[in-house]
Amino acid sequence: HSAHVERHGPFLCFINFYRAEYNMPPRKISSLISPLPKEGFVRLPQVLAVIPVSKTQFWEGIKTGKYPSPIKLGPRTTAWRVEDIRGLIERFATQEGYLR
Repeated sequence: HSAHVERHGPFLCFINFYRAEYNMPPRKISSLISPLPKEGFVRLPQVLAVIPVSKTQFWEGIKTGKYPSPIKLGPRTTAWRVEDIRGLIERFATQEGYLR
């Protein structure tokens, strides 16, 4: 298990955790893991590519504080700081014991 975590990092562990929690059907890992930029902002499709929940679940999680709040970049443009999304993934992976 540890070699698997080292090779794929917290993203894969996070995805597997959500698959189990939400009883998600198996999908290709490559379709779930899209590389995040090192810095900057990501839009919702990029976020949902690495956080395998529905749009509705994600927005509900923002309201409850489970997921980070977005930043308004314009009147019709919402994005998230990439470091907030990386932190979210690491937080969940740590809570589930995948990272120590």
